[in-house]
Amino acid sequence: MADTRKILSVVDAGGVNHTDVNGHQTRTGGGAITAFDTVLVAVGGCSCAVLEGLLKRDSLAPAKITADVEGVRGEVPPRPYVAITVHFSIECPGLSREQAARYIEQVEQACPVIQSLKCKVTTEFTLK
Repeated sequence: MADTRKILSVVDAGGVNHTDVNGHQTRTGGGAITAFDTVLVAVGGCSCAVLEGLLKRDSLAPAKITADVEGVRGEVPPRPYVAITVHFSIECPGLSREQAARYIEQVEQACPVIQSLKCKVTTEFTLK
């Protein structure tokens, strides 16, 4: 069954307010994070959640996962992202480099945000 999401975006003098169906709000523009940067926020948030879920599924207990996400925009308007790189920093007792590499590959395939993008997304990691 499809999972439909809905966001109401309203422009005012200070930027754009976004509200989901549950009443959760965020703001872009007007001194806040730009709407374009929210694509990177979505990649980082979703891919971290997917990685955490995969690790926990296999009875691993990540202490901390961070994602440093960088996007490169094209030069031709509308200047979409042409490349995005996600560098994960993973603190997880008992996780080997080989296992981490396999989990990162799974994240690329399982993250719905990454799968929704047209540009190339590269993932890498540091195991702490």
